[in-house]
Amino acid sequence: MNMHKWLLTNFDASCLYVRDRSWFILALTISQAVYTNTPSANGLVTDYREWQIPLGRRFRSLKIWFVLRSYGAAGLREYIRKTTQYGEDFAGWVRGRGDLFEVVSGPSFALTVFRVVGGDEGERNERTRLLYDKVNETGKMWVTSTVLEGRFAIRMVTSVRTTGREDVERAFGMFVEFAEGIAKR
Repeated sequence: MNMHKWLLTNFDASCLYVRDRSWFILALTISQAVYTNTPSANGLVTDYREWQIPLGRRFRSLKIWFVLRSYGAAGLREYIRKTTQYGEDFAGWVRGRGDLFEVVSGPSFALTVFRVVGGDEGERNERTRLLYDKVNETGKMWVTSTVLEGRFAIRMVTSVRTTGREDVERAFGMFVEFAEGIAKR
């Protein structure tokens, strides 16, 4: 699992969930005499150096430790629930403007994939790409795109740490403003 996708951790830190950590430790052990110590050998401490593939490289798990220490499980749950709700709200607003948009996928957690309606498939793709470009050109927000079964679509993600409800509302307003302008062409 890439923690940088949603769990407030900078890029390049991932988690691997295992049922029995001893199997993972045995697979990646660096059992050398120089690293042996009694507390680790007796299981009195959790030796995190065994929980990663590289030795002598960046300690990526430290980033995750700081997030878990700062937010705790309850704080992360609250953050996920909040940003999921933003995604659901955004998808609801998009559905509410069926004259301008259609939801292609989602909401799935904090991701909604949508596109502009009107015209044939080629026109919808062209209008959606134009909307995508106009929004990104403002520099006020950044969205990504995808192509699903030949349909160009915009990916709106609401899980950025600094995103608040007012940001999502402002983003939707920008989409509406530009889409209405595109529809008048």
